[in-house]
Formats: sequence, C-alpha cells, structure tokens
Amino acid sequence: MVEISIIMPVYNSQDHLKDTLDYILNQTFDDFELICVNDGSGDDSLEILNDYSFKDSRIKVFSQENKGQGSARNKGLEHCTGKYVYFMDSDDCIIPKFLELVHDNIKNNSSEIVMFKTGNIESGNKIDTPPLFPFDEVFKDADFNDFTFDYTNVRKYVLNSSFAPWTKFYKKELFDRYDDFKFNEKLPYEDVLFHIKSMLRATRISFVPEYLYYYRIDNPNSSSFNYESHIKIFDVIDEVEEFLKKENYLNDFEKEFEFFKLRQITYHMITPINEEHFKLAKQYLNGIDIAKNDLIPDYQRKEYQIFYENDAAKTYEREINLYLLQREQDELKEKNSMLELENSRLKHEKNELESKKEEILSSRSWKLTKVFRSTFNLFRRN
Repeated sequence: MVEISIIMPVYNSQDHLKDTLDYILNQTFDDFELICVNDGSGDDSLEILNDYSFKDSRIKVFSQENKGQGSARNKGLEHCTGKYVYFMDSDDCIIPKFLELVHDNIKNNSSEIVMFKTGNIESGNKIDTPPLFPFDEVFKDADFNDFTFDYTNVRKYVLNSSFAPWTKFYKKELFDRYDDFKFNEKLPYEDVLFHIKSMLRATRISFVPEYLYYYRIDNPNSSSFNYESHIKIFDVIDEVEEFLKKENYLNDFEKEFEFFKLRQITYHMITPINEEHFKLAKQYLNGIDIAKNDLIPDYQRKEYQIFYENDAAKTYEREINLYLLQREQDELKEKNSMLELENSRLKHEKNELESKKEEILSSRSWKLTKVFRSTFNLFRRN
C-alpha cells in the first residue's frame, strides 16, 4: 500500500503530457502511485503513458473507451491503494514540493481535505492569480500547520466557488465512509456535486497558504462544451438540490443555493441564446428576490436584474451584451486613470531627482572636490 494515489484522466493530451508526468515524477515526496486512465485518446497519449510506465513502476496505466473525465476518475478510484488521493489534470503542473507540503499539512492537522492556492500557466510561465480559496485572508493570523475548519466557517465556498477536484487533496477514508462518493458519469460538470459533498462531509479541512498547482489556460485541446452540454446545467442543479434536500441542508443553504442557480444558469446561457433555453431559465429562477439575497455581489446584481426585466431571449441577449460591454469600457477607463496617475507620480519623482542632481552639480563642495575625484578615478583605472 502506498501513501498517496494520484489519479489522472488522460484524453488527447500528447502536447503537454510529458511535462505533466515529469512534474509528478520529480516530486520531493516519492511514496505515491500514479494511476493514469487513458479515456479513449486518439493521439499518442497512450504510447507516452506506456513508455513512462515502463521506466517507472509507480505509474499504472488503464484504458477505456471515451466516457469522460467522471468515468475516468471513478476508474482510478476503483484501482487506487493510497491512504490519500489526489486528482490531477493531464496538462497542468505542480511545484516540486507539492506532495510533500500537502502530505505534511494533512498529517499535522489530522484533516480530511487539504486546500491550497492555485494559479495559471501560459506559454510556460506560471502566473499567481487571485486565489480561488483565499483562506489566509478568511483566517487571518492562523498557523495553518495547526489549524482546521469545516464548511460552517467557509459557507460561500461550498456552492459558489471552484468545483475542480485538483483544488483539493483528500484522505481516502472520507470517500470510504459513504457509498455515493463517485463522479457523475452521465452529466457534464461532473465535479460540481463531488465538491459539494466533500466540503459538507469533511469534519476537518486544512489549508496550505502557498501556490502549489498551476492550471494550463493555453491548451486548445482542453475540454470544451457545446449547447447540449450547457443545457445540462439544469440537470446538475436538480442533482444538487436533490442532495441538499436528502441531507437536510437545503433550508440552511437557501441563499447560497439561490445564488448558485443564478450564477450557473446565467453563465451557461451561451449566445445566441435559444428561446426554449431562456424560458427554462425563467422557470428555474422564478421567485428569487435578488434584492433580499445579500450574498450576491453588487457588480452582479445588475446582470441578474437585466435577466428578470426581459421576457424574450433576443432582448435579454442584446441588453446584457450592451451592459457587459459598457462595464468593460468602464473598467478600462478606470485602469487608464490609474495608469495616468502612476505616470504623473513617476514624472514628478523624475523632476525632483533631476532638480537634486542639478543642485548637487552646482554646489560649491562638488566643484572643490572635482580634482580629487579625477585623481581617484585615474588611480582606480590603473
């Protein structure tokens, strides 16, 4: 039995797969197995996996016909033997001490989930973006080597944050206590309910306040969704609502669930908006009073207001696009104003420095010591 099982679905990842495998194999913590599930790749991904597994016995390769990331992750769970589990995407990267840091943290805190900061990687450059889970700001002055919390302390992150499984490092016992800890294999966005279940069921969550994982944003082969996928968001919402009702969380999370529906449904109305899709959205969001829900950020209230004020897809699409364009222009104006202020400040500093320089050069002491400086420079050259 190994200490950590890393589960990695692989689908047409040949362009970045070798880099990702190298990031994993060069970890400072080496007691792990890497379970790679080839999900019907049509490129050289399987050949790369087999080549690496031949050289390193920690890599185990399984193949299946293309069934999606949810199915691939479930297959990995079926075969993993580690005490801890981590799900990683096949085109991203982790820092060399990733496993060491999350393993030390989960052991020191006896926690069931460890979360951490994640950034982006583009053209080989790692970018520390605003963290998805800024728990060092939520829990100021906490010693995260000896500090745990649960969902009651971070309610907004249960339903309205990143659902990606690579944002969390799990103790497998958390999964083993339940018979429904699986990714949905029939719906897109299979990680939504998995994230919600894990956040609500974990009794001890801990945090590493460092950037450990970098998500690739310049891969054209990453998962993409069409209209049929986007319309499935209603099924995902039904699935979440059913779970919250069954586990008696729905009343307690009424506002969070309203905001969850607003965010997900409006986000997944891709243009051109289908009239049937728009009417279905109206049905799902009927009765939500955005004025009474204090969880909705001010900058998003106008977006939702536009949705409620329009009764047809075409007029809603036109007005929301105009609003978003205006907001983008306002943001650019604000950035431009800030740049102008900074430019003005730098010019002022430059003028002050030049003024001081002229003052020094025209001073009597500078002129009197000119001959000594010349002599000193002559000796230094020799």
